[in-house]
Amino acid sequence: MVKLNDDPIAWTTAQARDLLISLANAIEPGRRPPAAQLSMYGTLLEVAAHTAGVAGDRRGAADYLGEATCLLYSGIVIDDPL
Repeated sequence: MVKLNDDPIAWTTAQARDLLISLANAIEPGRRPPAAQLSMYGTLLEVAAHTAGVAGDRRGAADYLGEATCLLYSGIVIDDPL
């Protein structure tokens, strides 16, 4: 196990994942999101999943991918299609 303080790459990866999740939370879609917002939210979650996977956090990667996938089946109505 690598401690974050011992590995600057792991520390940067952790920071990137935290930033991605923070941004995703800031634009989390409501009931009738614009298509662009929904697309960006899903993209942020997918990149966070990849970042978690690179860092060895399989559980986090699966959780972020699961949330992004749920958007496909959530029944969210898009007001302005792309």
